[in-house]
Order: sequence, then structure tokens, then C-alpha cells
Amino acid sequence: MNVNLSTQSLLEHFSVIEDPRVDRHKKYPLVDILVYAFVAILSDQQSWYEIQAFAKANLNWFSKYLDVTCGVPSHDTFRRVFSMLDSEELEKSIIEWTEGLRRKKTKPQPSSRCIRW
Repeated sequence: MNVNLSTQSLLEHFSVIEDPRVDRHKKYPLVDILVYAFVAILSDQQSWYEIQAFAKANLNWFSKYLDVTCGVPSHDTFRRVFSMLDSEELEKSIIEWTEGLRRKKTKPQPSSRCIRW
């Protein structure tokens, strides 16, 4: 599985989620907040403090996929944003992304060997 394609797909899925914040309070793009949190949670970070610390510690890696010029949101920002999100919309997006990965992985690959009789 190509990590870049999977990451791009995740960014695409998260980009369709409606941002419930008021425009003047959007220092960090919603997709960035979602990716920081999603990757941190997959890495067993279990609190907003841990998610923030994980994102800061791995900022160099995140910079390959996100614009990190604003840095990492505070733990309060993570909490606030997630409390305002439509959880069903987020769940749907994650399910669609994982289903897409599953379909790519289980797609039959042509064999490089020929059977000759």
C-alpha cells in the first residue's frame, strides 16, 4: 500500500467534513486538526494533552502532508473543535476511508507467473 496515496485519500475524506467554527476563529485548518488527532489516536494517545504532545513531537513527519507553519493547536483547541463536530459525519468519513483502503488491498493483483500447459 502506498502511504502517500493513503494519506492523500485521508486528507480528501476529511476535507469534506463541515467546519462548525466561526471564520474568525479558524487559525488551524480543520483537516489539519483532524489528521493530527487521528494519527495520534492511532498511535495510542488518549487525551487532548497527549494528542498535542504527539503532534509537536512528530511535526517534522506531519510537515510532509500538512502545512505546519501555524504549529500545533493547543489541547483546548482540539477539545473545542471535536466537541463541535458532527460525530456522525466524522464517523462516515473514517469508515469510507478505511473501506477504500480495504478495497485497494483486497483487489486481485495480476500474477507475474504464467501457467503453461
